[in-house]
Amino acid sequence: MKTLPKSPDGGWGWVVVSSSLMCNILVDGIGLAYGVLLPKFADYFQASKSKVSLVGSVMIGTYMCTGPFASGLVNKFGCRMVSIAGSLIAAAGVIIGSFSPNLDILIVTYGVIGGLGFGMMYLPSIVSVGLYFDKKRPIATGIAVCGSGIGTFIFSPFLEFLSEIYDWRNILMIMAGIILNGAVCGMLIRPLKLKQKEVECDSDHIYDEVVEVVEENERGKLGEESRPFLQVAQPQSKKEQKTPKNGRITKSLDDMTQYDNNSIIAGDKIGEGSVTYNKPFRSLPNIMHSNTSILSTFLQQKTYSSKCYVLTSCITEVFTEVFDFSLLGNASFVLICIGNIFGAAAYYIPFMYLVDRALMLGIPSTEAAILLSVIGVMNIIGRILSGVLANMKKVNALVLNNIALFIAAVALFLQPLCTHYSLLVVFGVVFGLCVATYVSLAPIILCDLLGVERLANSFGLLGVARGIASVIGPLLAGMILQATGNYDASFYLGGGMFLMASLLHFMIMLPCTKRLTDLHAKKETAST
Repeated sequence: MKTLPKSPDGGWGWVVVSSSLMCNILVDGIGLAYGVLLPKFADYFQASKSKVSLVGSVMIGTYMCTGPFASGLVNKFGCRMVSIAGSLIAAAGVIIGSFSPNLDILIVTYGVIGGLGFGMMYLPSIVSVGLYFDKKRPIATGIAVCGSGIGTFIFSPFLEFLSEIYDWRNILMIMAGIILNGAVCGMLIRPLKLKQKEVECDSDHIYDEVVEVVEENERGKLGEESRPFLQVAQPQSKKEQKTPKNGRITKSLDDMTQYDNNSIIAGDKIGEGSVTYNKPFRSLPNIMHSNTSILSTFLQQKTYSSKCYVLTSCITEVFTEVFDFSLLGNASFVLICIGNIFGAAAYYIPFMYLVDRALMLGIPSTEAAILLSVIGVMNIIGRILSGVLANMKKVNALVLNNIALFIAAVALFLQPLCTHYSLLVVFGVVFGLCVATYVSLAPIILCDLLGVERLANSFGLLGVARGIASVIGPLLAGMILQATGNYDASFYLGGGMFLMASLLHFMIMLPCTKRLTDLHAKKETAST
């Protein structure tokens, strides 16, 4: 019987949680507070606000689409190195962007390069929390992802404060310096020491394979940068292994690698990267155990045409699992995917344009920036409430999600009527609660409909779809603003998109959809 390593569930893990929280504050805080900078860029470059919105939306879209790429890097180089590199890349993109002579260069530097770095910062921070915690994983990851709301709350007024003192170029330089703190947070993700449970083996063939690869590592055939997931030392001879009376060889993985401290060092590399790159995995306590780890795959493999296959498969397997297009034959997943395209397109419209709309109503810039802080605070509360409600036995997560989407649609339809500051604050409260529910319940819905074993695959495709939609939505809203001269139609567009998302999710509950989903599941079972 084989078991996965046991996570420490505490200790240095709480430092890692703090590090992850800070990374989330930096990534989502800077990304979602871009609406404060949008009017400044529009005035300086004398460009349309639809084009200026591309700077922030491209950053968010790139950061969301980076997941599969960052997942492969984490498996290859580990959480610590990828997180530090991501912080450096993001800071470099923002610094170079501060010298941009035009808006196109700013989109490439601040948007694409900065978004790539943010994606590399975000993934390892969430993955590392999952590695350090098992039973307490929901609590730990819940704390970590609160950084999204906290960051929006902090950075919106902070960027407005900076804009009153500095021009946008100096603001970007200050932001780059702040982003570099992510490298310090990455350094805190130290290699994890995992104490291993016992493993029963039916024969010593598996042991022979492990020893063979260990010896090959020792001879330097695989190279220092191509070491397998486990860092191993010289094994003992097979004669030193004890054989129980029942004739089965029982030995722990510690015995296989023969560390003097009777433990193995798993480093900060993972085998579940395809699962943990997604935001959803944090809300499910046992997702880390749902996928086969690199160690399991490594031990089960009997022969290899080349030992290099053991190493390269760690990365290629991630992309193969994440982009499983067979899911597109599942009716429920197709509806979820299309619904999320509409939902993600509408999600970022208020973040981009609410501040500018408040300025057009004559509201002071300081008070206008606080509106995003209100959404950020309610985002935190909404995530907690939705998690509590979804855990109740009589509450259906899909129904709760659909209601939240519908209320968000109504809020956006009514937003043009909010012409006073107090009404804009009410809109921020309602919108923040609803979108927090929409975002946090996505993984639970996928697990309920497709099974936890398909979470990595489904959320991989869903993440890319959301990333593309996050660029399109604000761009369309900006183009409508340019054509009409006000934001009314832009928010109507967002409301219509949320309404469409709600209807598509409600269609999942129809009997015909369930029949098509069951039929697809039977075909997959028969083919396997």
